[in-house]
Amino acid sequence: MEAILQTFRDYYKKPAVRARILEFLGGDTPGNATCEYITADGVSWPARTPRSPDQLFGQLDEGLDICRSLWDRESLIAHLDIEYVNFDFAAEAYLDPERTFELQEPVERAIHRILSFYGIRALHVLSGRGHHFAWRIDRGSPVFSKLAEMGARACAETGPQPPPGDGKLAKAFAGLGLAMEFVGRLAIELAAPESTIPVDLTAVEVGPSERGREMVSIDISEYGDPLRTRTVRVPFSA
Repeated sequence: MEAILQTFRDYYKKPAVRARILEFLGGDTPGNATCEYITADGVSWPARTPRSPDQLFGQLDEGLDICRSLWDRESLIAHLDIEYVNFDFAAEAYLDPERTFELQEPVERAIHRILSFYGIRALHVLSGRGHHFAWRIDRGSPVFSKLAEMGARACAETGPQPPPGDGKLAKAFAGLGLAMEFVGRLAIELAAPESTIPVDLTAVEVGPSERGREMVSIDISEYGDPLRTRTVRVPFSA
């Protein structure tokens, strides 16, 4: 394990890697990052413990896995996650990655089609089991105000749990969740005719097939949680 951590430490020393990580945190130095906090996880470290972005370089020197908060001081961060899920064989995605990503291609194309229609240029990142699409919505934009208006009723019904002193951001996040559900259902409609396995919102158990109970999940579960609790893995993280 120490050899693996040393490999990660060496990798993180590359200036280009650090620059891209900082870019995703919203700045060009840890001090001006716009994310509210980061997490840095590894062997014997508490999972998902919030840390100041100022601690980034120290955590990279430890070779840890970096995530950032979706909570941002300047923007509403939109994040859409699609992934392969197998309820019977959890390692299937890693044992046959080529097939895993081929199965997701109809959903990937549908997401690109929808975002392109609305003029959204998302950052598209691959993970071990699927795809992540992320983009920023400026707090001063008409879109942000519209999302906050959409989310106001949802917050009134369920009780908002906003970041301290930022009720409008909580409402916009709730509105974004409604919009993401629309995007997800539209993607299912577009992708279903081409998909050879079930596609559904979040990880809903499906019937068996030759390779177990497998599906493509459009995971919007993060929008059911308070914004202050949610994180997303940083691109180029170990």
